[in-house]
Amino acid sequence: MSDRSAARGSLNSRVTVLFVLMIGEGVGLLWFANADGVAWALVAMLCFGLFTHMACGATYALVPFVAPQALGGVAGIVGAGGNVGAVLAGFLMKGTGDLRQTLMILGVLVVASSLCAIGARFGSAAATAPVLNRA
Repeated sequence: MSDRSAARGSLNSRVTVLFVLMIGEGVGLLWFANADGVAWALVAMLCFGLFTHMACGATYALVPFVAPQALGGVAGIVGAGGNVGAVLAGFLMKGTGDLRQTLMILGVLVVASSLCAIGARFGSAAATAPVLNRA
């Protein structure tokens, strides 16, 4: 999805796709937190999971353009961010003691962090970043 939008537009279209996917992820999490019954919770969790995985892919699609000379370092920092988020979510759950409230807070935080994604813009120099040769 991110690659298709970048082929039709600019590198910033990848950021826009990431923004939309993160909004979907946050809404899916809020829907799951407020689901009435197992069937709706299952559908909400599937939608949340779908948007989460697509947003992860869209995030890693931006990694080569952040700092091409430090590709491994940028990828490592992005990957470590997920672990940090999981630990913080665990502390949040322990602090609130309520699963529904924790999921609601996390959903709002995901939607709020999508605003950070839409605020990130790449210049023309990033769009012409060197591409690694495939062996």
